[in-house]
Amino acid sequence: MRRLAQQLLAMNLDRGTVKFLVKFCKRRGYKSLFEDPFEPAIEDSSEKEMTFRVTREEFFFSLKKVIERLLPEEKRKPTIALCEKVLNRKGDRLREIRPLRIENRGVSRCAWDKCDSVTPRRDNDLYSPLAQFIYTVYVSKILEDASLREKIEAMLGRLIQMGKRIRHAEGSNPEKEKKVLRKAIAEDLKLLKDLSEPDAWKHNRENINELLLKSRGRNRFCRKHSKEYIDYLVEGKPIPAKTTLTEKDLTSRCEEILFQKLWRYIQACVLPLAPHGVERIVVERAAFDILAGTFKQRRELSDEKLEMFYQQGPKFNFKDDLEMLKTEFGGLCAYCGTASEQLIQREHLLPRSRFFFDSYLNIIPACSSCNQIMKNKFSMGEATLTIDKAAYEAYSRYVSRLNPPHLLHNIKKGILNRMTDSTRVLEAEGYLAMIARNFSQATETQKSPRPLARYLCEKLRSHFGKAPEEIAFRSGRHTDLWRRAAYPNFDKFKEKAENGLINHALDAFLMGCELPSPSLLEAKFLKPMDLSTWSQEVKEKVPPEGQDGVPVMPAYSFQVSGFTEQNSGGFVTADLSKMNWNRKDSKVQRQDAYGWNKKEDNPVKRVSASQMLDDLRKADKKGSPEERRAEVKKTIANIVHPNLKKHMEVSELGDSPGKTTAERLTSWLRKTIKGSLPKTAFSEHPADQMRAKMIREFVEGNNDSIPSFIGIQIFYRERKGQTDLHRIDKKTGRIVHRYIADPPNKAFIVTYRRKNGGVLRDKPLTLEVRQSGAVIPSVSSLGPIPDGPLKGTALGNPKPDPKEWEKSLQEYLSKAKIAEYAFVRQGCVVHYEDGSERYIRNFAPGPRYKFKKSLLKKIVGVKRSPLAKHMDLNEKIS
Repeated sequence: MRRLAQQLLAMNLDRGTVKFLVKFCKRRGYKSLFEDPFEPAIEDSSEKEMTFRVTREEFFFSLKKVIERLLPEEKRKPTIALCEKVLNRKGDRLREIRPLRIENRGVSRCAWDKCDSVTPRRDNDLYSPLAQFIYTVYVSKILEDASLREKIEAMLGRLIQMGKRIRHAEGSNPEKEKKVLRKAIAEDLKLLKDLSEPDAWKHNRENINELLLKSRGRNRFCRKHSKEYIDYLVEGKPIPAKTTLTEKDLTSRCEEILFQKLWRYIQACVLPLAPHGVERIVVERAAFDILAGTFKQRRELSDEKLEMFYQQGPKFNFKDDLEMLKTEFGGLCAYCGTASEQLIQREHLLPRSRFFFDSYLNIIPACSSCNQIMKNKFSMGEATLTIDKAAYEAYSRYVSRLNPPHLLHNIKKGILNRMTDSTRVLEAEGYLAMIARNFSQATETQKSPRPLARYLCEKLRSHFGKAPEEIAFRSGRHTDLWRRAAYPNFDKFKEKAENGLINHALDAFLMGCELPSPSLLEAKFLKPMDLSTWSQEVKEKVPPEGQDGVPVMPAYSFQVSGFTEQNSGGFVTADLSKMNWNRKDSKVQRQDAYGWNKKEDNPVKRVSASQMLDDLRKADKKGSPEERRAEVKKTIANIVHPNLKKHMEVSELGDSPGKTTAERLTSWLRKTIKGSLPKTAFSEHPADQMRAKMIREFVEGNNDSIPSFIGIQIFYRERKGQTDLHRIDKKTGRIVHRYIADPPNKAFIVTYRRKNGGVLRDKPLTLEVRQSGAVIPSVSSLGPIPDGPLKGTALGNPKPDPKEWEKSLQEYLSKAKIAEYAFVRQGCVVHYEDGSERYIRNFAPGPRYKFKKSLLKKIVGVKRSPLAKHMDLNEKIS
């Protein structure tokens, strides 16, 4: 935009005209070439705001009309040409000036040993992953025929060019161009087809097409080592891949923080127990028993079939989802129950446009009429649809014939059963959403075992000067088998019911030992004598058992109340989720700004009127009429606009108050907007014209839904205490934005007064230190805070010098006759007069964090974290 403004001014255009044109162009409205395909209008589910999208041609057509209106004829043509050039009307990818979307991930490093180069994006280096796959699969054929490598290299060159053209096809008919290119690719791949076994070719072809046409992200190796990979492969040399990971190799910020916390705990609490080094790293992976049915049914499955069930789940033995769904439901539509062989489609119970869940549990067959006309983009509950009983019975018969069924079959059957009842559809959708969230979290846990083991290996190598000799992985399902074999008297279910965690300690003992075959244990084919001998070897390596059959651990000196917990048998539980003192790169303020209502002295914020309409209608789903009316009155009370609030306050709401007030809200908006519409001027920008059209349709009654860009201000009284961060306009000195600080206090200053020559530590006086640096006394007897650094700073202003802030604090506390003080922050450990310690996780009261002011009595020192060895004694005031 700066470049456009400079070049327009260089054409001797009026400065006001240039400013108007640049403002018009700044909100172009068409999508970047790097984003998803064009959509005319989408609704952001998080903000409930309408985002208007237009095509490039629509925008430039409107821009041309504006230029023709503003400029004389001799300047129109060069101005239009300049705008088209700077704003890239032709859509040249190399001239696209919009910034790329930034991902919150680190760069990917080369997986070659001792190489820290950043790997290229797949779009920029398609050759490397494709060549690595082809050479890995066909290396034996290449070694047999020396001329084959030259043919493959020539083929790769052609494939890469065609793959890039397909990925960036943009001509007048891109689909036709893609079809021609795919045909040419298939023709080139005949060379590899002739080298493949018939059963393997389908799998190889799918992988090649996936790499060539769809896959994104970054490559595994840098360009240099991608070439060396192929040379090593052909020469039969082992690939020197990295066996360890460091922080810079981790691309996930979440993973980096988690691994750092684990290592800090291991370094402080575990390594002192192993001063001579660590020989093995064993990581347990979470596992799910995904097959239902009896143990006998599962045991009769072959190992190959069992593995396929684990990999493919309910889709085992079907070529695609549609074939599976037709078979499961007997060719019936799940909604209407009619048979329609040709028109059955794959349908989502929860729509993918608003929900990520694409699991087997979320798909059913539906005819085109039910899917596209009745259900459309809504959920079943919104479309008032149910599962047809005949279709449900067909699915039940299918599941009953399976031997054994998959666990997901049983779950899906239960969900569909609820969905046959119209009164329970919403309940079933809630269950489905909950299952989706749990699956998502479980899937995330599967990504970390191998990187974690490699990360710890590198840390241990740096710490001891040598790496562990072995890295092993164990399945959680198998660990459970070994534990039951070694400790048959230990009742895990009883212990878990009592919120115990000793079963994890037993697993750690077992994973440090040589373990028998899990398949023999599971099938109970291990000889009793061998099992007894193995169990005895395990028990000889661990501490002796107590009366309950669980090993009794020797006393452990590391104990911090609130952070660690002493269990029976000498075991110590450390809740690593409490390690929240690592606040690197975290933002303490939420990035949505609030306004302020001076009359009520409370924060306010604009919400979508359509969202308020939905909230009012949902109120009618409450149990009793009294509950419904209370919910509606609560919504009305939060409205800022006095006339709207008065209009919606009806003395007699009836049994459907939500419907009544929703109608009054709609009628008030129509009347108000209709009165101001003639005075409202809309620009010629296509997005503004779309807004104007939607407003006119709503005002005239042609559209019952309220446009989502129409907003209403509401009070957020409950957030008044947190909304203390603000940004000031430096020109006017007025507050322009207010933000919620979470938590509002970043520290407490705990102060003690002098009494009879000593310090009165059982009656602390506290001051809150806010995120802005402002200090707020808890009692008036401390006196008012003087102007200066202790008043805090607005966002965007330079922070005061820490020494000046500390000096001002000591002067203030000295006037208040304070003898000593201490800073208590989140994640610190306070040390008391009697020698005991307490971990302060958070300043929130309640059963979870258990913070209360009585914890601040008789403090003599503070450690920054439970793992810190240094303690800061209370600061004395002379």
